[in-house]
Amino acid sequence: MVERPGARNEISGTVMGNVVQGRDIAVSLPTATPVAVTGLPAQAVFVGRRVELGRLANALDPAGANSPGGSVVVSAVAGLAGVGKTTLAVRAAHDAIAAGWFPGGVLMVDLRGYDAPERQVLPSAALASLLGALGTPSEHIPADQSDRERLWRSRLAQRHASGQRMLIVLDNASSSDRVRPLLPGTDGHRVVITSRHSLADLDGARLLDVDVLSAEQAIDLLQQELVAAHPGDDRVRADPGAADRLGQLCGGLPLAVRIAAALLGADPDQPVSELTEALAAEHNRLEELEYDGSLSVRAAFDLSYQHLGQKPAQLFRLLALNPGPEISTEAAAALANRPTVETRRLVGQLRRAHLLLPGSARGRWRMHDLVRVYATERISQDPAKEPALERLINYYLTNTQEAGRHFGAHTQHAKEGGQVTTWKEAIEWLDTEYPNLLTTVTLAHNTGRSHCALHLPLALYPYFHLRKHWTDWVATHRLALLAARRLRDRQGEGFALINLGSALRDQAQFDGSSLPTTIPGNLP
Repeated sequence: MVERPGARNEISGTVMGNVVQGRDIAVSLPTATPVAVTGLPAQAVFVGRRVELGRLANALDPAGANSPGGSVVVSAVAGLAGVGKTTLAVRAAHDAIAAGWFPGGVLMVDLRGYDAPERQVLPSAALASLLGALGTPSEHIPADQSDRERLWRSRLAQRHASGQRMLIVLDNASSSDRVRPLLPGTDGHRVVITSRHSLADLDGARLLDVDVLSAEQAIDLLQQELVAAHPGDDRVRADPGAADRLGQLCGGLPLAVRIAAALLGADPDQPVSELTEALAAEHNRLEELEYDGSLSVRAAFDLSYQHLGQKPAQLFRLLALNPGPEISTEAAAALANRPTVETRRLVGQLRRAHLLLPGSARGRWRMHDLVRVYATERISQDPAKEPALERLINYYLTNTQEAGRHFGAHTQHAKEGGQVTTWKEAIEWLDTEYPNLLTTVTLAHNTGRSHCALHLPLALYPYFHLRKHWTDWVATHRLALLAARRLRDRQGEGFALINLGSALRDQAQFDGSSLPTTIPGNLP
């Protein structure tokens, strides 16, 4: 070994272990962990949502106002399964990146909050994924979740200090607890969360509920999906009526429309009307809205349903029994045989899960058409079905009889102290519940509940007379007359004939052709 002039090696003191001396030492460092901050998926076909995109843009724009107290701006996008929450969030994120609002990039993680428990991404695992995306070597990621949170927020603070503002998209969060550990601790960054639940307990979050598409938007989405698969596909334009009906049968739910488009795209020769005909039968509609095991409306609803507790899940099933378009909290309480206060709490849980939607007035509720089909499937074999249906029918009958007392109607078994105590309240209640009451008469007739089929029309007589609903008046009293004869109730038959005769007289129908003379053989 030839020493370089002036080179000198000297060791002094006590030395323990090996000593390595060298003139030229080369140190190989590990390859730097790559940074992955452009993790957005490709944009899907997108229609409508201008208002929602505008609200998200206002929240993401760094020139906009920050949350109170200087905290990070969080937008929580919520809605029914399959309504397009993720599609909206991805589109808004792409627009924000294109606008140059986030020079530090975007991170997106699917929390799988509604999958089976073993597939869900817990906060600790999500933090590890996010830290890795920022270039943190795996051996430097702490094992403890709280330490990961501190490191995550420190990394974000460093990026913000260097002008690297970031957008974080947290998809499919099942609760606020799953996202709180992932939120930045400094202002400047933005977060978009999607969930099937309204995350109103997330402090400072800007809430955005996403609704289904309008009829026109549903048709537009169908058309664009078909043209994307087969340029020049003109089946929607060739049969706009069938396309409109298809959008209605899909309930404006983007997932359902995309499945319909995939089914049509897989068979370019299939007319839209043929698929519409296949979806027309309610009992197998969810069966038809499935594509090759990868897209399924029922599977999407299954994940939301399985996330419910026992009591709200039972109420969800029972609500499908209501014959009308919407139901009051009080009627739901009778249906479920629970106190109104408890029912209101359970209804709130279903509302936050977007399995139940607000109705025409406060305290009234409705289901999306496809959700109702799903709930109907769930209740079909439930032993609680018949007792619950009996309670609901009795609820409508009893309250209608109570309302009838204020008109001096021909009612029997009316009870004091119900929901209706004045003539004005009686009118308001009857106006509100009228669609439910009509369908309850038909339901009672079709299920052999002759007592209700007779007495509910009789209790509605003064209301029919007041509102001049002659067509419904005649139709319901024809059923009442049949029920009275089936029951061999001579007094009830007399009241039904008197009321029916009044309706026919008011319409100048004197030939008696509207009076049933026999009980059809197929009636119970």
